[in-house]
Amino acid sequence: MDEKQRKRFEFWKNAASEEINAAAVLLKNKKLRQSLFFIHLSLEKILKALFIKEKKEHPPITHNLKYIAEKIPLELPEKYEKFLIEATAFNIEARYPDEDSSPPGFQYVNDKYNEAMEVLKWLQKKSGE
Repeated sequence: MDEKQRKRFEFWKNAASEEINAAAVLLKNKKLRQSLFFIHLSLEKILKALFIKEKKEHPPITHNLKYIAEKIPLELPEKYEKFLIEATAFNIEARYPDEDSSPPGFQYVNDKYNEAMEVLKWLQKKSGE
């Protein structure tokens, strides 16, 4: 990886940590849709960091987490793959909530935060190998 790619990799990897920290603050303050959005953003950014590390090129311009993981390619545990599919929807729900739907509950978002932390830690470990 050349210097420019290394800096880009570090930028995305560090941004992923910042976004999950923002998700925690939003969750604590019961900004639940927003917390889900930042959970998604964190996962997207760590995946894009991994893409740069593996492919040595700019990551695809998409918010689809499974798609990015497939392009790396990553051999994800099945439960992580399912979570990436679910978490991709957080991006859409936060941007375009259905006015007829109830907001997500605190426990649901807390559970998703904890799942995201597990996946994020696994991805961060992969980025350091």
